[in-house]
Parts: sequence; structure tokens; C-alpha cells
Amino acid sequence: MTPPSISPGKAALAGILGKTPWTRLVTRLEARIPVLRVFNHHGTPPRLRDELARQFDYLLERFGGVSGDALEGLLQRGPRDRSTALFTFDDGLANHLEVAAPLLEERGLRGIFCVPTEFPSVAAAHQPRWFLERVRPARNAEHLEDRDLLALSWDGVRELSQRGHAIYCHTSSHVRIGPELPPESLRREIVDSRAELADRLGQGAVDGFCWPMGFDGRAQEAEALVRAHYRWAFVDGARPVRAGQNPHRIQRTNLEASWPQEIVELELSGVTDIKSAVRGVWRRAGEVWR
Repeated sequence: MTPPSISPGKAALAGILGKTPWTRLVTRLEARIPVLRVFNHHGTPPRLRDELARQFDYLLERFGGVSGDALEGLLQRGPRDRSTALFTFDDGLANHLEVAAPLLEERGLRGIFCVPTEFPSVAAAHQPRWFLERVRPARNAEHLEDRDLLALSWDGVRELSQRGHAIYCHTSSHVRIGPELPPESLRREIVDSRAELADRLGQGAVDGFCWPMGFDGRAQEAEALVRAHYRWAFVDGARPVRAGQNPHRIQRTNLEASWPQEIVELELSGVTDIKSAVRGVWRRAGEVWR
């Protein structure tokens, strides 16, 4: 049996929601008050190509699609005529080049790919173990076989960039960044990784950073480094992006290639947005209390 990437609770909630008119109401609201949804995927193995293609097509019927280079303008002014989708992919997997990028390109789009800079340099034979130890300790539908856990090569990273996709830094080793990390580790994960990525790409700067393993607001020194060295940063959460958004706390709506339409609709229903907002309030309260 394929390990699921959907919790039983999420599946049950999606089933309940599907019996109501809620999705139609949310879709109408999106048409009246346009928002930017930054979507985030992880593994995109070839066996899920057709499922991912159908998911993209569903989303692009509901949202206008944009490429990564539109992010700055959307942060400043927001979407104008209709709600908008931007696609990002985490963890620097080889199947991003094989599957995700071509599917986007077929639809006239370019994405943002977030790469942990240590991963492409790991010997191929050791990449599955590196991934399971550093990124995702349990296998699921998107990370079922060892070949699903292979890294983009540096040539592959450069090819994505040359084809018009944006490359963001996802730290060096995909370590959780919290207040306990010493300054030298923070610098290696946030600053030195950016310099390596820029050097490997042969470009002057890497503009975006993606926090791994969740954003920890207590990591104030880390966030200061991110703000000093990057123009934009992705954090965990699910709320849509609006004009005037803090460019260093951009939340993304997580989807996975294997998820059926009813799960996608749940993630777009506002339920996850509310959960994310409540979690953010509790987190900020905890930061103040400490």
C-alpha cells in the first residue's frame, strides 16, 4: 500500500466540505476580491505526472497563472483583475526538472525552485539517505522510492535557471533554524549558502530564501540575516498574499502531486487559512511571553 500524504482527518473534512456549497461561495469571493496564492509542492515523481497536470489545470481554471518574476509587482500592488497563482517547489529534487518544470512550461509559466545547497553535492548513492535524514523522515506518495529522493545536479539547477525559472536558497543542509543554532551555523545556512548558490548559477545574487522545517519567530538573529541578504522569504502558513505583504514572511498554500481535487478544494476553502492564522497568533503570543 502506498503511504498516504493526506491525514485521515483532512480526508474526512474534505468529504464533509464537498457536500456543501462552500467551494462555490469561496470561488465567487476570489473573483470579487482577487488574491495571490503562492502554492508549494514537494516531490513530483514521473508516476504522478498526470495527476499533477490535472491539478495544475484545475488551479489555472480558477486562478490566473504567473511566473516567479511577477512576485515583486504582486507584493506591491496585488492582483488586479483576478486571483492569481504562483507555483513553488521545495527541496531540490531531480524530478522537479523532469516533471514539474516541463508541466509549467507547457502552460506558459515558470516556477520558483528552492534548493538546499548541500544536496546536489551529495553522492547519488547517498542522496536517499541524506533526504530521509534531513528533509522527510517518513516516506509518502511523493517520496515512495529511492529514485524519488534523488537531487537535482548542479547542471540541472543551472538548466532550470536558464529556462527562466527562479532559484531560491533553502539553506545549506535543510536544518531547522531556531534560536539554539550558533551564529556560525546561521551564517553557513543563510549567508554562505546564498553565496554558493549564486556562484554555482554564475549570477550576481539570489533574491529569495525559503525557511525549512517551519518558521520560528524566536530565531530573531536568523531572521535579521535573512532580511539583510534576501529580498523575499517564504515561511510556513497558508494565507494568501495581498498588496503590502511583508516580503520576508510570505506564506504558501501547500499542495502535493497526489492530492485529488477535493483535497485541493479543502486547502483553498479558507479552513487552512484560519488554522494558520490562529497558529500564528499563538506563536506570536509565545514569543512575547518568552
